[in-house]
Amino acid sequence: MTVEHELRQALIDDASGVDAPDRWDDVESRVAAQQRRRKVWIAGLGGVSLVAAALATLLLLPGLARHSPSRVSTTASSLPAPQPSVVTTAPVEPSTMVAPPGVPTTARPDGTLHTAEGLQPLWPFAGIAEARAWQDASRTSGAQPWHLDADLTALGFTQGYLGYTEVDRVTGHAVGATDAQVSVGYESEGGRTATAAMLHLVRFGSGPEAPWEVVGTNDGPDFSLDTPAYGASVVSPMTVGGAINGVDESIAVEVHQLSTEVPIGRQCCVPAGSTGIPWQTSVSFAGDHDRVLTVSASTGGHLKAVERFVVTGVRVSS
Repeated sequence: MTVEHELRQALIDDASGVDAPDRWDDVESRVAAQQRRRKVWIAGLGGVSLVAAALATLLLLPGLARHSPSRVSTTASSLPAPQPSVVTTAPVEPSTMVAPPGVPTTARPDGTLHTAEGLQPLWPFAGIAEARAWQDASRTSGAQPWHLDADLTALGFTQGYLGYTEVDRVTGHAVGATDAQVSVGYESEGGRTATAAMLHLVRFGSGPEAPWEVVGTNDGPDFSLDTPAYGASVVSPMTVGGAINGVDESIAVEVHQLSTEVPIGRQCCVPAGSTGIPWQTSVSFAGDHDRVLTVSASTGGHLKAVERFVVTGVRVSS
């Protein structure tokens, strides 16, 4: 019913009770009062609507804030080397330092090991010429200073080159003038830290600004990669194997080269376990353009996708 119909009905109802024309003024005043009440009621509805809308807005805003993007995304390519979430400086005992299999070594007076020859440049430089080119560029522009940090170089190799992104921290290191042993790992149960591998790095070039180069891992009795031998000439397919301690292990093998962003060969997954039990598989690779290849073997799946890994450097047979 519209306002006009209500007013008309009110006139009829009031007029039906009028006994004399002198009551008309009273009827008009009652109708006017009803009109005022009607206007107040409509205005009240508008006010309630505004209050309800305001309350809805206040309730909605926190939800919008929760669903609004608040992080700035970055790509791995924008960072020269991944930053470690935790870096410890626990020294590595010299007795635990083992050179890559087949590499001749000489003992230093302080007991650490220094590789004399036969090194395979795995990452980040393909050879001494590239390292010297970076040295020249760094002197003039200061580009990529992380090359002078053995810890960051080790993490860059692990996360950026091998793709083991959950291995995100340095758990110990021993850094000398020309070589370094850097242990990398991850957070395990109870906030503890586990070590996944010990990387062997050497200075590439000359002078105090010579960059670090990863040349292999120092394998222990828990996990090793013995075949192919370090520095061996290989063809596809190649036999890869070693020994491992553990329970319900699953080993993945990958073949990497510096000139491509993805592995050029992969074999997964090799079941293994028990104590010092040999493991072995065959892996094919294709699209090899580099002379030096990195062969990596990893196992995990209990806490992290990769919990232990080992690498070796080989050369493609000409």
